[in-house]
Amino acid sequence: MANIIFDFDGTIADSLEVVGDIFYEMTQHRELSDAEVAKIRQMSLRQVAKRLHVHWWQIPILLMRGRKIMAGKADEISIFKGIPETLKQLKADGHKLLVMSSNSAKTIRIILRRNNLDGYFVKIYGDIGLFSKAQVLRRVLLTNRLGRKTSYYIGDEERDIEASLRVGIHCIAVAWGFSDTQRLREMYPYGLAYKPADIIKIIDQSS
Repeated sequence: MANIIFDFDGTIADSLEVVGDIFYEMTQHRELSDAEVAKIRQMSLRQVAKRLHVHWWQIPILLMRGRKIMAGKADEISIFKGIPETLKQLKADGHKLLVMSSNSAKTIRIILRRNNLDGYFVKIYGDIGLFSKAQVLRRVLLTNRLGRKTSYYIGDEERDIEASLRVGIHCIAVAWGFSDTQRLREMYPYGLAYKPADIIKIIDQSS
């Protein structure tokens, strides 16, 4: 059986519009056009920060403030279509499911509970720094005694692929989140899921 660690925003939760609204609220940045959003989806986080004129030292501050605002907007966040059925099947197949996210654990639990999904996960790790995913992934594996060969990280950004490669576990990138599909493909993830059910297929094929 596999150990499946999920990112949350952009992977389980369709929260990117809310995240964008929070960013505009905090920075007073003008709202981006659809074409501009499509362009930054092809960029790394560092490139996005530069494009949006966000200084590097501001990112931790914005992240901390953003988490607090996000907690008050939890009711506005929905779950991607197909995710509940996928989680149910993965759990029924005997896989161990966890969440590891930059969002706060409290907000994650509220959203999962509201959608009757909290019972699928054995652990939730929140408040992860944007650039410490590899470090926390190692800690999650060690703390829970999870083998690298049987562990997967499911995420929607190139940072998720990079962290997985650094730790030595499989990464399944999802095409419905933030990063552009072509950008993800160029990072050579273990698998690329175009719909939630593809996660099951990829894991089954590797067993």
